[in-house]
Amino acid sequence: MTATVKTKTKLNNNDQQFSQHAPLPILSEHQLGANDYVYILNDDMNLAALKKLHENFTAKGVTEMDTLYIVLNTSGGLPSIAFEMANYLRLIANRIIGFIPAGVFSSGVILAASFNELVMGGIRSHLTPIDIITDRAYTAGVGFNHDSTENLMACYDAVIEKACDALNTVTGIILEKSKLNIVDAILASKALTESAMRPILEKIDPQMLGSNYRARDLAAYYLYYVLVDIRGWDTTEAWDLAKHLSRGFPSHGFRIKSVQAKKLGLPVVEPTENDFIAMNQLAFMLDDMENFQEFSESHELHKVDQDNGVKPANTKSNRKRSA
Repeated sequence: MTATVKTKTKLNNNDQQFSQHAPLPILSEHQLGANDYVYILNDDMNLAALKKLHENFTAKGVTEMDTLYIVLNTSGGLPSIAFEMANYLRLIANRIIGFIPAGVFSSGVILAASFNELVMGGIRSHLTPIDIITDRAYTAGVGFNHDSTENLMACYDAVIEKACDALNTVTGIILEKSKLNIVDAILASKALTESAMRPILEKIDPQMLGSNYRARDLAAYYLYYVLVDIRGWDTTEAWDLAKHLSRGFPSHGFRIKSVQAKKLGLPVVEPTENDFIAMNQLAFMLDDMENFQEFSESHELHKVDQDNGVKPANTKSNRKRSA
């Protein structure tokens, strides 16, 4: 089967871009049934993308699909939209197999987690954490990176930790250099430390802190309900994973490869050798592709020769390749 991707092409008379179809072999060994479909979702998680998804599926005129293959590539966006997409697609497709040729970032993982299988293992194939990105700059006056609520929480933790360290250090110095008792030394240390920390602490907005504290669990709850209500996970295991993906990684862009994703309990399967090659080809094309969504044109098993870089289907060499 040949899926169709869109590559960016410049118009001669202005700076606008238009989409030009270019064939790429994927799912080369998957014989589609009469009620199986392939959908390419190379888009952000926003309202326009949800609308386009609905328009495309409505235009297709199929209210129930046996297996839906989704080639998913997304930089993320609104977790609520990813949640809506997951529930919408589950109403239509009995089984969903996702192919992850490159990156599924942030809230896109909420959608990916709703799939029955995740085919991962290509050179750029990865997921990321789902911690929430802050909607406006706020650094508590200390200049920390604040691209996610988790980073902002780390800012507060760092301020508190340094204040405590300073209190302990100053108390020790006072005890060593003066004749004060421990109580008086602590009081003196507290006065010195407060005078140094007050300019920073006064810039912390309690309402902003509370807002971000609640927001940190927003994506986690959406993922939790996808795992429990769509995938049928145990509630404790679902919350453990949702909490870990929203709080347990050092950065928002941390790459979670197939091995780690499988250990986390996600339904990761390895690609066949042909699909491995084709997914890698697609991964390196993504930088030149504009956002788009569409159904694949073909329902036929795609067999290409070795000149195209993919071995013919149904050969002995079509073994699975590790991540």
